[in-house]
This record gives sequence, structure tokens and C-alpha cells, in this order.
Amino acid sequence: QQAQAAKPDVLVLIQFGGDMVKCLNQAASFGLTKSTKILVPLVDEYMAKGTKDNFDNVVSTAPWYWDYHQSKYPGAKKFVDAFSAKYPGLRPSNGAECAYADIYIYKMAVEKAGSIDPAKVIAALEGAKFQFTKEQEWYRKEDHQGVNSCLVLEGVPESQRGPGGFSFAKVLEVHDGSSVVAPLSSLSCKMETA
Repeated sequence: QQAQAAKPDVLVLIQFGGDMVKCLNQAASFGLTKSTKILVPLVDEYMAKGTKDNFDNVVSTAPWYWDYHQSKYPGAKKFVDAFSAKYPGLRPSNGAECAYADIYIYKMAVEKAGSIDPAKVIAALEGAKFQFTKEQEWYRKEDHQGVNSCLVLEGVPESQRGPGGFSFAKVLEVHDGSSVVAPLSSLSCKMETA
């Protein structure tokens, strides 16, 4: 009710998962989705589905979106097809894609290192660049930060979401990893070895 009384131009909902669903649905019940631009820093298909039409016109980001990436990257198409075959009627979220890609990344690092020794795997990942299901990704050697692209999305009404309601957004922008990761010069932490 405080947000409604403030009559904001923009409302940023920082919750994730079920908490975001509840918060956005509550904001809609107060009329805020009609009077205020809503921003959600991170979203996935299941959160959007939980908000139904309340997600229409909400702007958010995601590291991966099945509907967009499967049309651009063969690895993403392969993953979406396998996931959909295993779980009929469902589509993978960005969390599922992350787990899938992480297995390939680990496999790549172990093969490059010739070992499963953590120190050797870490060394193999430092600066390694790869592309499995989306734009190019890599681990920065200096701080081991994963660097990957970010999509800016805008929610669409349920009537436009296709079978199962999983095509929840349109892609407004795609930002490569180097344009969204914090520069090393801004970091106060320094990597140290044990």
C-alpha cells in the first residue's frame, strides 16, 4: 500500500521465485501494474506463469530464455528438445539450462586439464571461452567470475504465450557478457590461493 500511495513511475520488485509472484500479484491487486512501470531484475518462465496476465509489460532480465535461444543456437535447440521430450508439456527455465551447461563446462575443463584435481580444473577454466546454448561465455582468470550475456525481456499477455504458456516474453535487447559484468577495477576483493 505504501508503493501505491507513493504513486511511483517505476516499481522494482527484487524478490525471486514464489515471493516475486506474490509481490507482483499483490501490486496488480492495488492497480500498480496499470499505473506504474514494473521492473523485475531476474525472472524465469515459472515465475511469469505464476503471475498470469500480471506479467504483461513487466520488464525483466534473464541469462537464458528457451524460446529465444533455441531459435538461434543449435545447442539450445538440442537441450530444449531433449528436455521437452523428457517432460512433455514443459519447457526448461534458465536454471535448468545453467545446470545443463555447467555439466558441459565441467566436462570441457576436466578434458583440458586431463584430471579431476580441483586445482587443475580451475586452471583449465581460467580464461576458458565456450559456447553451448547461448552467446559466448567465459570465466575471468583474475576473479573466476562467470561472464555471460543478459537478455532484457518484456512480458506478454497469457493469450500470446503459446501452448503451455511458456513463451512469456519478447526479447527487447541482448547484452554480451563484457558489457554487463563489473570491471575488475571496481572490485575490492582480491583472489588469493590457499
